[in-house]
Amino acid sequence: MIPRSDWCIIIPVNAAAVAKTRLRSLGPARTALARAFAQDVVAAASAAATVGQVIVVGDGSLLADADRGEAIAVDTGVAELNTAIAAAESQARAAGYDRIAAIVADIACVRPEDIDEVLTLARAAARAYVADHRGRGTTVLTTTGPGLAPSFGTESAARHRSSGAQPLEVSIRLRFDIDDPSDIAIAVAYGVGSHTTAALNYPG
Repeated sequence: MIPRSDWCIIIPVNAAAVAKTRLRSLGPARTALARAFAQDVVAAASAAATVGQVIVVGDGSLLADADRGEAIAVDTGVAELNTAIAAAESQARAAGYDRIAAIVADIACVRPEDIDEVLTLARAAARAYVADHRGRGTTVLTTTGPGLAPSFGTESAARHRSSGAQPLEVSIRLRFDIDDPSDIAIAVAYGVGSHTTAALNYPG
């Protein structure tokens, strides 16, 4: 198989019951916002010029077929996040991709050009990562050949750095993951995607 020159993006999406639980104070809006965040990330990745394929992994309870656009779905059930990413990585490699990136589903400010920027930078590194705006988590993990070796979760930036991944400096829109209710107003100021905008403006 001839290796592909573009990128495959993996977007792990939590089950609806546990997605963005730190937004639970928002009541029913929590699930709607988690869905909207993921939709905006999928839309941005799908529109990026450097991306050939997008794979959404999870149990399918948060994003329905219509929410994913052209993205491929890999049903991993309730598998642990990093296990789910690894399953999608196997599928990406079977499709001929050596350039693979995992991008979290809650960076609702991200735009296609932000994804193109980080993937262009990442081409020069065997493995690379983007730390979140707090400097502790990870929003993007990339590989141009070696195993992705995802270690997402609490304090993941330090683990990815210790594993040899190179840190990348990119737009705040690619680093701003929405974890707490207080993050939402800041994200709106940076500019969120259309799905998140609609969810925030929905009267229900």
